[in-house]
Amino acid sequence: LAAGQAQEAIARLEEGGPRGGAARLRLLADAYGQTGDPEKRLGCLWRLFERGASFETYEEIVELTPAAERDAARERARRIALAQGEVVAGARFLLRLGAREDAQEMVTARAGELDGSHYPSLLSLAELAREADLPLVEVHCCRELLLDILRRGQSRAYHHGARYLERLGELDEMVDEYGAAGDHASFVEALRAEHGRKRSFWGRVER
Repeated sequence: LAAGQAQEAIARLEEGGPRGGAARLRLLADAYGQTGDPEKRLGCLWRLFERGASFETYEEIVELTPAAERDAARERARRIALAQGEVVAGARFLLRLGAREDAQEMVTARAGELDGSHYPSLLSLAELAREADLPLVEVHCCRELLLDILRRGQSRAYHHGARYLERLGELDEMVDEYGAAGDHASFVEALRAEHGRKRSFWGRVER
């Protein structure tokens, strides 16, 4: 591809058959872009999007989609994102798409799948939720980030944990209904019951 030999690249990439990983699909999409075959490029981009709801890939899809078909493409992308196996990726895409209610429902229903050890993506989701004025989504993110720090006993990160707990207190004034997640007071009570002996953390909280 770098040498401008797109047809040779396509031949090599297609030796493995129609299926393949994301890297292969990305290369194929780029190769079809070089050869000027928008239909095949679009097909590769949709398959790539199905593997992971990337907003950047979606933007490429929109560019190749006729204006009259873009609403249908948006709906297709929304449905794919809702079915994503990775809840954070799906919710982040939905928020960037402007599908606020879908994102909140997805995070609320699948909050148990959030993983604080993947903190960069979870922080990104929390920031998008704040921008979209979805405090309950941010609550779920901050709770999981805090719990991950405490479960691991990461004393060097306790100052981050204290900040998350402070933010949860601020969010408590914005959330109208916690639902099955339980309110802030109940969360703090459970936190103290399970992690009350982590005195250095609670010392930071008190300060």
